[in-house]
Amino acid sequence: MNNKFKASIYTSYIFGAPAGLVAILTTFLFVTKDSNTSIFVLKTMGYSVISLIVAFLISLRIGAKVAYNLFLQRKSLFYVSICYSAIVNLTMWLSFMIVQIIHDSGLTVFLRVPVIGFIFCFPFSIVTIGLLISYKIKKNAVPFDIINQ
Repeated sequence: MNNKFKASIYTSYIFGAPAGLVAILTTFLFVTKDSNTSIFVLKTMGYSVISLIVAFLISLRIGAKVAYNLFLQRKSLFYVSICYSAIVNLTMWLSFMIVQIIHDSGLTVFLRVPVIGFIFCFPFSIVTIGLLISYKIKKNAVPFDIINQ
C-alpha cells in the first residue's frame, strides 16, 4: 500500500468515525430517554447496535479504498460521494439487519429500524459527511496529475 492510499483510509477514519459514532450515540440517547426504554432497546437490539458500530468502522476503510480507486479512474466528486456513502450505509445497516434476524430467530417488526435508518442516512450522508470525506480524499490522497486532467 502506498502512502497516498493510506492517506485516503486515514482521512476516512479521521472525519467519518467521529461523525458517525456521534450520530449513533445521539440517536441511541434520543431513543432511550428513560430506563425502561433503554433496557428494552438493549435487550432487543443490543447485539445489532454493536454490529452496526463494528461494521461502520470496517466500512469506513472499504469506502476509502473504493473512493481512492474511483478518483484514480477520474470519476466526479459527487459520484464518488454516492459510492462511498452507499458502501458505508449498506454495510452497517445490512450487518444490523443480519444480526437482528439471527438474534430474534426470524423476521420481526424491529427490522423496520435498519430500513428506516438506511432511508434517512444514505441520502443525508451523500451531501454531508460523504461529500466532505470524498473531497478530502481527492485533495489529500489522489496524485495531483490525476486531479488536474
